[in-house]
Amino acid sequence: MRGTTVVELHGEIDIATTRHSDQHLDAATARSAPSVLVDLRGVTFIDSAGLGPICRAWRRAVDRGGDLTLLCTDTRMLTILRLTGVTPAIAVTGSTPRMANRPGYQAS
Repeated sequence: MRGTTVVELHGEIDIATTRHSDQHLDAATARSAPSVLVDLRGVTFIDSAGLGPICRAWRRAVDRGGDLTLLCTDTRMLTILRLTGVTPAIAVTGSTPRMANRPGYQAS
């Protein structure tokens, strides 16, 4: 996954935090053909307002010839993603890319 940008989200992702999420996701999808991994393992709560920035970032990545994948291992979160229709449109993985373990690798 060379060239993949990892955006780590933490805590509650809702209407109060969407501006912060938007900034990081917009930056991650700004270039042509972006490859983005959104790490949701640190998220304790997400609602429809919180899913909005993720869906917009996915659409932006796809429109620019790239992709966006969600990293999620929490069964409650996976259920929310499935019930809201986010998946299967947006790919979900349960493992970290090898790139994240290399020296000098930084997440957004």
